[in-house]
Amino acid sequence: MRTYRNDCQTRWAGRLLLALALLGGTAASTISPGAAQEIDGFGSQFYSFVPAKPESELPKLGDVSLWRDDMKMAKQFYAEGDYVRAREHLEKASKAGSLIATWYLGDMYRTGKGVTVDTGKSFTYYRQVALAYDSEQPNRRLMRITVDALVRVADIYRDGAPNDSIHKDPVRAYNLYSTAAGHGHPAAIYAIGVMYLKGQGVKKMPDQGIRWLMRASRKRYAPAEAMLGDLHYDGIHVKQDKAKAVMWYTLARQTARPDAYPQIISRFGTLLDEVSDEERTSGEALAVQWSEQYPAEEPPSADE
Repeated sequence: MRTYRNDCQTRWAGRLLLALALLGGTAASTISPGAAQEIDGFGSQFYSFVPAKPESELPKLGDVSLWRDDMKMAKQFYAEGDYVRAREHLEKASKAGSLIATWYLGDMYRTGKGVTVDTGKSFTYYRQVALAYDSEQPNRRLMRITVDALVRVADIYRDGAPNDSIHKDPVRAYNLYSTAAGHGHPAAIYAIGVMYLKGQGVKKMPDQGIRWLMRASRKRYAPAEAMLGDLHYDGIHVKQDKAKAVMWYTLARQTARPDAYPQIISRFGTLLDEVSDEERTSGEALAVQWSEQYPAEEPPSADE
């Protein structure tokens, strides 16, 4: 039987390996007492995923009043589209220990909300959140935020950012995706599928790639559904089947946010014009069967 000491050593060894993957040799950061409490309803942009563990009792919190007001103001200005003023309050909350504020700063610099797109700054904020990851974290909110940050960091490592001195490192990206996939994160599962299809960071294995894409599609992740639609339409790595292409794009259209995936919406429309009535009808029927077995779910908000 393993002792408590051995369990702790194993746990911290895992965190050290993850820290090395994130920083190339810097030890993992600690979580401030206030980081476990997040503002209600201010997290809808997180990738949706099913937590690996059931909800546990939340840890006792320290005094978070120093940054909670900033988070409330940030939420208000963000909802109004005043990203400049939202960022000011997010920066204060981030410095005081709010992980969700830090995540949103990373997202704002990634997407250019109120700032010029800056991959380097986005990476810095996401990495700060990712370093707070703990595989045994009982707080669902903290787990969701940190796992999502792992995926964001991996996205940048996968493609690299030469202008920001972030070198392309698909192996490191694959390792981070694997950690997030262990928690059921659909974007990580999808990314691993793509990497197997392309041979990025791993040996090219199309069959494995298709299996990972199917796994992400069972979580109703729109990019995975759309990719399966393209593969079936063109007959790449699978038997050509335009009815299944319609099926997958119908499912992707159901779950894709138009602001996030306009290309899926556009492709869905042109695809329907390119197939026969029989293929369309058959594909739509298949989509109904799949959606009944794997219904789409609303992504959890930060307060859940």
